[in-house]
Amino acid sequence: MKQLRWETKKRYYCARVYQDMLDFWVVEKVWGGRQNNLGNGDQEVLPTYNEAIQVMARIHKERLARKYGLVESR
Repeated sequence: MKQLRWETKKRYYCARVYQDMLDFWVVEKVWGGRQNNLGNGDQEVLPTYNEAIQVMARIHKERLARKYGLVESR
């Protein structure tokens, strides 16, 4: 499993890749406020690991463009 976490002063965004029981690859995304209990999530199901890693790379680029900093996963 590969997991990344990005944060700003007030927000967080986490993404992880895992393989489900049907051998599909899932990119699970969770985001929300760091100072409240508000948040949401989404999943993207992909047929190959390479496609899942490409989605993670796209998410990383988007988070950096929005001024999020990559932090160690908790």
